[in-house]
Amino acid sequence: MDPTDTKIVEFQATVDAGRIGTFINRAEVIGTSKIGDVTDSDTSTVGVKGPAINITKSVDPPWGKNGFNNEFTLIIKNTGEVILESVTVTDTLPKGLTYANLASIIPDSVIVNTDGTTTIEWNDIGPLAIGESKTIKFSAKFNGQEINSINYATTEGQPPNGDPVSNDDQVEIQKHPGINPKETLRIITKSYMKRCDLCYTQELIREAKLLISKQITHVEEDNACCMPEDIIEELKIETVRKGLDRDPRYIKALTLLEKSERLCKEANEAFSKGNYGLAQRLTKEKCEAIAEAIKLMIEVLSFK
Repeated sequence: MDPTDTKIVEFQATVDAGRIGTFINRAEVIGTSKIGDVTDSDTSTVGVKGPAINITKSVDPPWGKNGFNNEFTLIIKNTGEVILESVTVTDTLPKGLTYANLASIIPDSVIVNTDGTTTIEWNDIGPLAIGESKTIKFSAKFNGQEINSINYATTEGQPPNGDPVSNDDQVEIQKHPGINPKETLRIITKSYMKRCDLCYTQELIREAKLLISKQITHVEEDNACCMPEDIIEELKIETVRKGLDRDPRYIKALTLLEKSERLCKEANEAFSKGNYGLAQRLTKEKCEAIAEAIKLMIEVLSFK
């Protein structure tokens, strides 16, 4: 190359399946001349957005008698940062429930299996844009073949690149004799206990990002307690840097974060012992503690 010459090298790289977050691509150049070698380097930051999907299942009412119709609601939401091009939904009715049609979105197949269960499938209700949700409602009759009938639903979404993402949820229908049956608590799954959208909203996260110096492109949500650790850590750093760490609101926030970790542990222990009602209550309290802690730290940093 002569002095002032410029050469441009262009290439494409494919993100490995399942890899999300911020990546740094480093390039180095070495030039050889008569008087010796010269080198230079530069970096470029690439943010890879992550896909995610959530399904929430509910039933009205959560009790049944023979021949009684229960209405099931499935809410499928794109909770990730990229579009989901195709989305499948599968609902498995136990033998204690009989599909009664009346679906708001007609399923592609309804198969009665040899074990008495029924598999209902929607092959593609997509695409789902970021933050978009779709609702499916259908009815099933309680046939009395089981005292407790647990109904499972799963969903899977395919992003433009990489592996599909999935989620599941379930509800319980309980048989009660008598005129005024008592409602039962909804049974939760492990996926429900990791639903980070129950602990904080994206609006709250955006508000926090405006108050911290470090640029965070992706909030890590895949931890056992749904704690947005990167955001919280940066809020702590910013609070200390500005000398606000003795503010009573900040001290209360730290106490709430410790409480949320304890509640998370207790919720998981309750779930493993089959105490689903307690697990649900503790999960709710954990999420309330996390959200309140973030709000308090935002208050401290926002105070003029």
